[in-house]
Amino acid sequence: NGSVFPGFSGPVGIAFTRWQNFIAAAMPFLRRLRDHSRETANLGILEEGEVITVAQVESREIIRAIAPPGGRAPVLNSGMGKAILATWPDEAIAEFIERHGLHPSTRHSLRRAEDVMLEIATIRDRGFAVDNEEFADGMRCIAAVIWDPFAEPIGAISISALTGRLPEEGMDAMGEIVSQLAKELTLVMGGQPPAGGGANH
Repeated sequence: NGSVFPGFSGPVGIAFTRWQNFIAAAMPFLRRLRDHSRETANLGILEEGEVITVAQVESREIIRAIAPPGGRAPVLNSGMGKAILATWPDEAIAEFIERHGLHPSTRHSLRRAEDVMLEIATIRDRGFAVDNEEFADGMRCIAAVIWDPFAEPIGAISISALTGRLPEEGMDAMGEIVSQLAKELTLVMGGQPPAGGGANH
């Protein structure tokens, strides 16, 4: 059907080409997200216990939040990581925590499995995830998941901003923008959420 997605097995050359297509398809959405929010927009994927930023469009603000492409963060300290994890069944999330553990980076980071599950429930309810100074003090991120043609999460997009420019009272409105652009990118990728909308939609 002409769809491109990275979540598959195959020859390395084909895999690389499809990854490049995925990033190329995402770039216009990252630019739109940057322009809507005036903040840095990111594309991330899950790899083992970490989120990797694979593409980014920087804010034009002089002082801006940047985790360069190739940068990694513990999944549960990351808005993108939590957005992806929230699409998993609870049992799979519990297994993930047992396997990879929790790696607090700041005083705001999640430290208990019970807190993770409460956070996951909130993400599923509102349709986007928040990193509220959980990876770096003074920085917030808002993220939403991207689905592949097989209704599997393949990544997430996010904005990252200094807390002073993304106050808590503005996060719901910004979350709607991030979530909507993630849905549009999903459609462009030929993707679809699971029947019933998925845990994160």
